Amino acid sequence: MRISRFCEDLHNELRLLLGENKVYFFNNDFASEESIARVLKNSPIVFVDFLGDSFVKNTFTKLCEFEISIIHATPSVNTKNREASFKEQMNFLERIENHLFQLKFNHAGVIMPTTLSKEYSEMTKNGFLSIYKRRFEVMLYIENPYEEV
Repeated sequence: MRISRFCEDLHNELRLLLGENKVYFFNNDFASEESIARVLKNSPIVFVDFLGDSFVKNTFTKLCEFEISIIHATPSVNTKNREASFKEQMNFLERIENHLFQLKFNHAGVIMPTTLSKEYSEMTKNGFLSIYKRRFEVMLYIENPYEEV
């Protein structure tokens, strides 16, 4: 199994769940506040990133690690708006988590979310910005080079 195939399948599944303009592959969109401001117009936004892999000894499988960055913006500092926004964020995070648990691909094992962390939470000139990162692992099955086709 190729990592690119899994990434594409995951990307498509998340787009079906969240919307076409809400899911992207990570391409350093956090490099500047201007870059972040551009993507915030569609908040919340999800970025998928591949972190690395390791072969499982004596098998034809790889344990791969991925990260999903979830960016959410609240254009107001008003307490009621921020409280409502926080509830929206938590529901959004749980929606993604539940969907990850349910996904099944022919070429992969069960997706196992590992950690969720808040990477950023501050007032910016574009509003209140929160960035969460959800890591997960998945076993990808690669073709056995010794099997006859």
